[in-house]
Amino acid sequence: MKITPGHGPASTPDLTELPPARLRVLRALSGFHQEGDVKSADGEHTQGAGATAHQLAEHLDAHPNGVRRHLDALVADGLVTALAVRSTGRGRPGVHYHLTLLGRSALAGVDAPISAEYITMARAFAEYVATGSGNPVDDAHRIGRTWGQLLAGRTLHERHHSASKASEPGERRETATPADAATPAGGRESEAGESDGAHVRGRLIELLDGLGFSPQSRADGTVALRTCPLLDAATHTPDILCQVHLGMVQGAATTYGGTADGGELRAFAEPGACLLRFPGAAGRPPGE
Repeated sequence: MKITPGHGPASTPDLTELPPARLRVLRALSGFHQEGDVKSADGEHTQGAGATAHQLAEHLDAHPNGVRRHLDALVADGLVTALAVRSTGRGRPGVHYHLTLLGRSALAGVDAPISAEYITMARAFAEYVATGSGNPVDDAHRIGRTWGQLLAGRTLHERHHSASKASEPGERRETATPADAATPAGGRESEAGESDGAHVRGRLIELLDGLGFSPQSRADGTVALRTCPLLDAATHTPDILCQVHLGMVQGAATTYGGTADGGELRAFAEPGACLLRFPGAAGRPPGE
């Protein structure tokens, strides 16, 4: 597969070198996000209502000037964007800060870090499959499906474990939603009030976000993957690693109660993204 220069996602940021105080500000900002999509003047998509430097300083019990310096540095790194909002009184417009897709992906990488050694191992694995398998693309796809089933099964187990703890005596009891219940036989779930397809899509978006792919849904039904946690390995063996990732999505879809049929991943499809269509999704193929 030939990769067009300048096309494809960015590498998922590594925040291990970020000063601890700056990481605290980034984590605090993520807690202010609400449902909803906001688009900044430069076209960057962010999530939720955001927060001001004073709100973050109060939350962190820190001085606003120090918090603002960290925010300026995070904006320069592309992890945060600053949006001016109209003031209700006198004075300059207020500034609300939001996590960017890159910032969310970076935080996901902190919670589930991928070491340089693991990335080297992934590259070695991909090169072995590419040279040692009689049918490397199919084998990579099958490996990905198994991986996806294991990943989705783990997220379901963690969700149900958290729900069980919340219902124990002495714990704050919360009403379980149908999304938190799996059928005993297949370990699959269904969502009341929305189609099965929308429910599975939501779960897959959460999974990809947690893995550091910065998924961004589009009106045509495709999902742009803005970052990749294994970009270095993928650029060397895209036919292998990208098939692993497609298989992962299909395997996870079946565990979440959907179908593995269909689905397409156009690797390095455009500047800044790979394009993914989920299994069972209707509409135009990615990039058309």
